Amino acid sequence: MSYATQNPRIRRESEAREARKLAKIEAAAGLLTPADLVVLAVLRERPLHGHELFLILEVSDVKSWIEISRPQVYWSLRKLLKEKLIRPVTWLAKSEPKGPPRTSYAPTGIGMRALNKALRLEWWAQRRPRPPFLTWLALSAHVSFRPKLPQVQLRHQYLRAELDHERATLEEIRRQSQAGRHEGPQEGPVPGLPRLDRPQRDRLMAAELTVELTIRQLEAELEWLKEVRRRLRAPDR
Repeated sequence: MSYATQNPRIRRESEAREARKLAKIEAAAGLLTPADLVVLAVLRERPLHGHELFLILEVSDVKSWIEISRPQVYWSLRKLLKEKLIRPVTWLAKSEPKGPPRTSYAPTGIGMRALNKALRLEWWAQRRPRPPFLTWLALSAHVSFRPKLPQVQLRHQYLRAELDHERATLEEIRRQSQAGRHEGPQEGPVPGLPRLDRPQRDRLMAAELTVELTIRQLEAELEWLKEVRRRLRAPDR
């Protein structure tokens, strides 16, 4: 047993520090918005500056499951930095060795613990979205009948386009997943493409499940819209 463990004063100070750290993690987890969590999760992979981070989000098509804009990315970076949940990392770009240093950001230890804590909150599993179209449908009961069908048709066209997009996205995710299956230590089944590691496979699996659910929801709403149109066209209305 170490001296620090035996000494009551040192042990109490250590416990107090840990308690303060846990309290900070609890408080931070409760303050983090979904946009903050997205930024933290992406920075976990490697340090990034704001512009690069936003480009990665655009390429990853995160808009299909969360609304996050360029200003939100920079707002989250400032917030996370102020709360000491990320730290600056200064480096020189290889493409511009004589240029000014760039500042990227990486999560701190407390930032990662706050991310993990936030993702264990129960409200993630106990909420459901309120689609704007349902709000429109409820409000439309207070206006004349005439404008309803055109809106329903617009919704149908939008959902069809989204469904086509999500199906193409799913095909691409599955292609990447298949290309990175482990067949040997270095390459996947597609020559020249590296084998995916466990975190990469986990991310692809989560992406595949997310898009599959989105497709099922789109298909279900399109089927439901058929009934909406039938009722709106009923002669007894």
